[in-house]
This record gives sequence, structure tokens and C-alpha cells, in this order.
Amino acid sequence: NNEAVRSFTNEKHEVRQYDHLLRTVEQLSVSDVKTVSLLNTGQAIIYATGLGVMMALSATRVAAGALTVGDVVAINGILLQLHMPLTSLGYSYQEIRQSLTDLKQLLQLLRQRPSVVSDEGAPEIHISEGRLSFSSVCFSYGDDVKSGILRNVSFVIP
Repeated sequence: NNEAVRSFTNEKHEVRQYDHLLRTVEQLSVSDVKTVSLLNTGQAIIYATGLGVMMALSATRVAAGALTVGDVVAINGILLQLHMPLTSLGYSYQEIRQSLTDLKQLLQLLRQRPSVVSDEGAPEIHISEGRLSFSSVCFSYGDDVKSGILRNVSFVIP
């Protein structure tokens, strides 16, 4: 909608607003990457610790003659099968987190009350004719009244 922005000479306002939103998205993205990295690190530590402990225990059992090499391979395979759900757990965590964020925004939107509310039992309005009149309308973006787009504009729409 570049034409509308240019026709109302609103480029500076839109650029400031875009920069602010872009900075917010960047900060949230960095936070998300840190969280996912922490989760992945935790998963790697759990997996490596489990693998190390199981292999150490298996090695002592093989040395004692209580386990065979095939048993060690089976234990290693079981640990690999446990690793895959941990990986998908990270993905599920990220998706659930995003879904909860979206749900929070949806609930905020649904909780907004309309600025104009009809009284209870108010009759329906039936407009058969009318006109719309604007008198001495002024408009500017932000607090800068001097760079107003509209200054004392008046017109009637029949």
C-alpha cells in the first residue's frame, strides 16, 4: 500500500513503526534460538550421559562374562531409539510454545470490548436517508501536529 503512504506523506512514521517492529521480531527470534539451543544442549547431555553410563556398565558386564557383545549392541540400539523421541520432543516443545503464544493473542483480541456499545433493549436503527458531514477535520500521524496531513478540512457526503 505504498501509494497510500506516499499520498499522505507518512513515510517517516511508517519507517519508524517498521523499525520498531523489526527490532522486536529480532529480539524474539534471538530469544527463541537461545531457548531451542538450550533445549538441544540438554538433550545432548542426557543422551551422552545415558550412552556413557550404559556402555560403561555393559563393558564391565561383558568383562565379567554376564553379557555378550550382541547384548551391548542391543543396548546401544535401544538408546538410539530413545534418542529419536527426545529430538521430536524439542520440535513439539517449540510448536506448543508458538501455539500458546498465538492463543494468547487470540484471547486478547476476543476480550477487547467494542468502543461503542448499544444499551440493552435498544431498538434497531433503520436509516432511510441521511448525509455525512465533516467539519474542520485535522489529522496527523503521531504527536507532530505541525506536519498534519489534513488541516481544517470540511465536506459533506450526501
